[in-house]
Parts: sequence; structure tokens; C-alpha cells
Amino acid sequence: LCSTPSKIESGIFAYYTLIHYDVENQDRRGIKYMPNWVATHAIFEGPVGTLKKIYDRCAEAGGFSFKTFMSVPEDLYATKSPCNIQAAAFVWSKDHPLDSVPSIKIMHAFDSLVGWGEEIERAKKYYEELKKNKDNSTATQFVEEGKRLIENVCKYGYPTGHEWRWANWGTNRDVDEEDVNFDAPSPVGDSGVGKADLYINTAWACPFPVFEAISKQYPDITITGDFADDNIGSNCGSFTTTNGVTVFVDRTGDIAFACDIWGEDPDEYITEQEEDEDDDLPI
Repeated sequence: LCSTPSKIESGIFAYYTLIHYDVENQDRRGIKYMPNWVATHAIFEGPVGTLKKIYDRCAEAGGFSFKTFMSVPEDLYATKSPCNIQAAAFVWSKDHPLDSVPSIKIMHAFDSLVGWGEEIERAKKYYEELKKNKDNSTATQFVEEGKRLIENVCKYGYPTGHEWRWANWGTNRDVDEEDVNFDAPSPVGDSGVGKADLYINTAWACPFPVFEAISKQYPDITITGDFADDNIGSNCGSFTTTNGVTVFVDRTGDIAFACDIWGEDPDEYITEQEEDEDDDLPI
């Protein structure tokens, strides 16, 4: 057993390194790819009245959604690209030495502690090219974009919604309607206690911070759950969340556990994997 780090910091940085410079699932070269999907079955338990409030709140919002409980600040909805980072680096470097404490904090917010100097040099060249335009509007827009991103970091701690979602949701996107099944609360016995089952698929990771936020907003409930990556056997486990605190059990390598979550037969899965390995052997 182990408590999860604050906002699942270790997982955030691991996955964020994987997708650095991405816009959702697009890398800096513009190449699209699909994320690993993580299936989660969470059970909300507590007073039926509280569960009904949560269920009704989701229903009024059009279904279970992360933003119902943790909305992204409006200023952060712009997506990030290498050009945005260059703009911010260009604006910031005009008045701040890179070895200052404020600079380190800004660079960290852009996940660019390494390579910030290179971004500035690229930005200077890009800015000079933009200035060649007759009306100079694109150069002005470049500077304004950099200012806006720096202002976002100073105000919210993140330049765009991309970074904010990773830190506050534990994943880079909200759930899609077709990837959610939230059952209405049902009583358990006659004690006034009930439960509600939630099934979701999310990109890259189980959204622990969202469950923690919900449990803080409704401290008389407990959320327990199991999750598994579609890369069967990796990134899987169980958790219990109460009043914003998660206790996590790592189940990495447990093929039967992961297959059960994904509705697959573990024996058939293992057989298929062995056959695939045999096919890859040199003749």
C-alpha cells in the first residue's frame, strides 16, 4: 500500500515527458498517434442522498465529466505548440536573466528547464522573419502570445489548459460521452447507504486527481476502484479515495486482473501473446 503523491506528480511527469510539445496526441512534427487507454471501474459509496446529488449534478451537465468538478480556467484553453513556447521564451528573456529564481519557475512551468536558451535563439530568428511582413501584425501577435502565456503561468501556474489538465485531472483530456457509463445510485440494505458504479476510459492514466476532488467536495463518500491500461499488465492497480486522499495498490504485471477489467479471457490473451512472439522469431 502507498499513498499517491500530490496530484500524482510522479505519473504526471512520466507521462508529460512522453508527450512533451504535444497538442493532445500530436507530436511537434505534427504526427498524430493514439494514446494508451485506461479503463477504470469506480464505485461511489456513501449516503444515498449524497450520491444522488453527484449523479444529478452530472446529469444536469450532460453526463459525467471532469470539468463538472474541476473546470479549466477560460484563459488556459489555448493549445500549446513549439511556437508558443518560443514566444514566451522570447518575451520573458527580454527582462529576466535565465539563472534567476523567477526564470527557473517559468521554465519549469513550460517543462523546459533544458533547452530554454535554444528556444530563445530560435524565437529571435523567427521574430526577425515575422518583422519582414509589411504590416508587422504577425510579429506583434507573436509577442502578444508570449505575454499571454507568461501571464497565465503567473496567474494559474500553467501556460495553457494542456499542462493544467495533466496536473489537475491526471490526464490530458476529459472523458468522451461514449466512454462513460455512470449508473444511478442504488441503496444497499436499509441503512440509507448506497453505491453508484462508474465506468470510464481515459487517455494515458487513471484520473486520480478528479476522484480526489470529488471526494473533497463530498467528504461523506468513499470512492474505490480498479483500473488497467489497454497494454495489458502495465499501469494497472486498485485505489481507495476518501476526503481527497488516495491509497493505491500497484497491480502491475497482474494479467488476470487487467484482463478482467477489459473483459478479456486471460488464458486466451496469454496464448495470443505467445503466438505473436513465435511469429516474431527468425526463421
